[in-house]
Amino acid sequence: MPGQGPYGERINRGIDYVLIHQQANGLLSNQPQSQPMYDHGISTIMLCECYGMVDEARRKKIDKAIASAVWVILEAQNVPKNADETGGWRYTKDENDSDISVSGWQLMALRAAANNGAAVPQAALEKGVAYIRRRAGADGGFSYQGNGSATPARTGTGVLALTLLGQHDSREAQAGGEYLITHPPSAANDQFYFYAVYYCSQAANQLGDKYWNKIYPPIVDSLIHSQKQTGAWSGGAAETQAGDVYPTAMALLALSVPYRSLPIYQR
Repeated sequence: MPGQGPYGERINRGIDYVLIHQQANGLLSNQPQSQPMYDHGISTIMLCECYGMVDEARRKKIDKAIASAVWVILEAQNVPKNADETGGWRYTKDENDSDISVSGWQLMALRAAANNGAAVPQAALEKGVAYIRRRAGADGGFSYQGNGSATPARTGTGVLALTLLGQHDSREAQAGGEYLITHPPSAANDQFYFYAVYYCSQAANQLGDKYWNKIYPPIVDSLIHSQKQTGAWSGGAAETQAGDVYPTAMALLALSVPYRSLPIYQR
């Protein structure tokens, strides 16, 4: 918890770091020339999730930060795009195409902000849902862009985005769950394995029942057996460049889903 226990002050310092790097236009990122909408979406979610846990002074700062952050997400969604790309998001707020990965983070951020009382237009959520649904393929898996290939990471993202926005019973969400049963995340085959276990764990939790029972236990077994003696996890393939902190954080977030300690984990 922020400010509590042996790590409380470290958590506070991390929150403060994110807050002081919010730009004048509301963007939560210190790398505006790279892929700042990843930073922005993830940081917005974090601020929303810790909003009710922090001291009053930080809560006031977070309140203002979330308001500005939501405005950035809405502006980025409204950039003119062709019909297939409309409703989604991309690496920067001004790009005129979209992808499921960045879009998933923004929709989670909007859902988390709405939980905190932010005025998120229903139309924005509906456009985002429509974009995600267009990424669903005939095999149940979700693609990154257009009609590209499906992966567990992309499918977990799509299913979670839909279920968090009330689409648990949609054809696309249910088919995505079936895809994940037959295409579970694999450290041997997935370029973004730790990204996949994070999203697939949450997606399985939202779908519940047989999806949870079939998708989640193998993820837990894989993570427990791949943890190093130091307590950390190491990413392979494209995730190697991130060091051990990123895969360790994603593994812990996946393993903590059953505890429902974060508001975004609630069903």
